[in-house]
Amino acid sequence: MISESQLQSVLDQRFGGMLGRGRHQENGQACALELLSVVQKIPWTDSPQATQTFDLRALNDIPTSDRGDPPPHEGDSRPLSKRPHIG
Repeated sequence: MISESQLQSVLDQRFGGMLGRGRHQENGQACALELLSVVQKIPWTDSPQATQTFDLRALNDIPTSDRGDPPPHEGDSRPLSKRPHIG
């Protein structure tokens, strides 16, 4: 089982303590699933199937003010997975 401290340690050391939105190249930023693939020591992926976990992509990609993301479009009732990808 992977501990929170393992995840935090890799996040801090390899990715500067910050998760990024979307899919990334291996040597740069990481989303939650890519971080998990590193800690699990499996090939780089943002696949919930490969990491054997819940699909965290919609949660990971929510715009937040601390990342300087623009506010979500008001009145956009489309699911996050159908909205334009930012990042």
